[in-house]
Amino acid sequence: MAAQETLRLVTDLDGETAIKLWLKGLGIESVVKTEVEERVVYWADGPGMILMAAEVSQRAREWMGATFGLPATLEIGFELDACRDRSSPRTTIIKGTLEFLKQTGADGGLWFDTNKTLVLIKRGGELTLDANDSVWTAARLNLIAEPYTREALKAF
Repeated sequence: MAAQETLRLVTDLDGETAIKLWLKGLGIESVVKTEVEERVVYWADGPGMILMAAEVSQRAREWMGATFGLPATLEIGFELDACRDRSSPRTTIIKGTLEFLKQTGADGGLWFDTNKTLVLIKRGGELTLDANDSVWTAARLNLIAEPYTREALKAF
């Protein structure tokens, strides 16, 4: 079974611009635009994963705002290959997300395990990491170049 991870963002960027910017750090520039029913989705192949970006519905935006103080406008989904080690792609997702948040100044949250684990959240320039050491290994903590706090984050 493929793992699904999700980055939800509060940004003025459209899906195509956001996914291209996220992928730029990996040297990937090929993005495909498709329409699924009335929703525009952008997707690309990444190392050990497929990435998809789309606008968040108004209903989801309101729920995210009320639940997390993060009224997300855009989400980037990462579907990890089922037959691979997931540690390396997850580290890539964390690295790409931290760089994206730094470059754009966007607020955002990153969920792993099909939305069961909130890994990090950035609101108003404040970065908070989940206190779980199984996600935040020493190598992953070394990717962070800004001040942060750690606490037990609730995924829902």
